[in-house]
Amino acid sequence: MRKPKLVYYNDLRHYLMYRFDPPMSRYRFRQPVDEVLGTGVDTLSVGLASGQTFWHDTRVGLRWGERVERHNNGVMWWRAGENLEHALREGIDPLKVVIDRAHEKGLQVLCSLKLNDPSYLESDKLYWLGKLKWDRPEVMIGEVVTAVQALSGRVWGSIIVIQRTGGLDEYAATGTRLEAQLSQELLLTAFYPGSELHDGAILVRGRMVTAAHVMLPLSDALGPQDHVGTRHRAGLGITEASDAVAVMTSEESGGISFASDGRLERHLTPDQLRRRLETAFRVQTRGAALQNLPAWISRR
Repeated sequence: MRKPKLVYYNDLRHYLMYRFDPPMSRYRFRQPVDEVLGTGVDTLSVGLASGQTFWHDTRVGLRWGERVERHNNGVMWWRAGENLEHALREGIDPLKVVIDRAHEKGLQVLCSLKLNDPSYLESDKLYWLGKLKWDRPEVMIGEVVTAVQALSGRVWGSIIVIQRTGGLDEYAATGTRLEAQLSQELLLTAFYPGSELHDGAILVRGRMVTAAHVMLPLSDALGPQDHVGTRHRAGLGITEASDAVAVMTSEESGGISFASDGRLERHLTPDQLRRRLETAFRVQTRGAALQNLPAWISRR
């Protein structure tokens, strides 16, 4: 890809899908490209989605208007949903039309993905929920690793239990219910030595912290010869009793440990912890997700 000289951004909403009453024609979908011809723009940046909703056919999110019985933001959202559904019924993918037209006219295309990050999960405005962001384990892993690195550097003790397929409700009931968005700031606040939530575990499900100050079962597999305390025994114990994984930092050395499937690993680096979590949550390696892109997206 050549270095862009002049980039123009079109989110495919405000200046396209919202503007025109349905049905839009294939030629109308070319407008984001045609309107910049002769202006010096050599690179078109197009918006793929807002939150979890996309302006084209997709298998990784929802199409605009999908699963929505009543549009809750007036005629603009209705137009966008009707225009997209009509186009797809006619075999027209708006994104493909834009990219093909751009390539035909010698423009490069950069795709932009807006992942909104609200502080709640339940909402009647499905358009604005960044559900992709909530569902992608990479985001959760990034938050956890960043927080653990900070906790380790401060030599603050912590134990973070991350739910996989099995439930942890019986353990959550022993602590303080939170249902708060996962963030480095929240984890640092909870495990601050002076915090009331410092003792016990934090439970994480997806992008949410569901409970703090949680009591966990202690493993009998570790003895005095292992030179570990209650925190590590608890972290190992929860992985023996469930399919969750646990991350611990030592309040004595700041060392990072990871427990999964009844096995404990100690003295990990942040990069090693990230790799363990990626394996546990079956995160694809970088580039793997691009291998199955349609040719009309991946060319050029």
